Amino acid sequence: MSARITTGFARLRRYAWLALALSGFSVPASAGSDALAQQRAKFMLVWETAQHGPEGAWRKLAEGLEDYPLYAYLQLADMQRQLAHLQPDEARKFLDAWPDSLPAQTLREAFLFELARRKDCSQVYIRKGEFSLRLEKKQPASYVQ
Repeated sequence: MSARITTGFARLRRYAWLALALSGFSVPASAGSDALAQQRAKFMLVWETAQHGPEGAWRKLAEGLEDYPLYAYLQLADMQRQLAHLQPDEARKFLDAWPDSLPAQTLREAFLFELARRKDCSQVYIRKGEFSLRLEKKQPASYVQ
């Protein structure tokens, strides 16, 4: 009987260590999800500010959100409000920072329409019926004006 008790304690000890190890792994995951939930809540406030608040006010509120996955949408909301006065260099900087993203595509299309409204074709190139911005790095070798 003594052997059974010893084996039972050894098994119990292993399970206790396993439970302790697993609980240690769940704490950082929980802390990470709490941080993400806090960023998500803060993002919604900052996004509303970027869309409707005073110009540039969202930047102060966005501190700590730079690594949030939707951060590009904050910049996009601000740029969409300033589209009539947006300079090609500002658009280029955004497109370079967020290549191949939905916010970049959204700004690209809106800025093309804005350039057409301004009757400024110097920043646009056309190839095979597709319009794009000259200010992007991904220019084809030849283009038609």
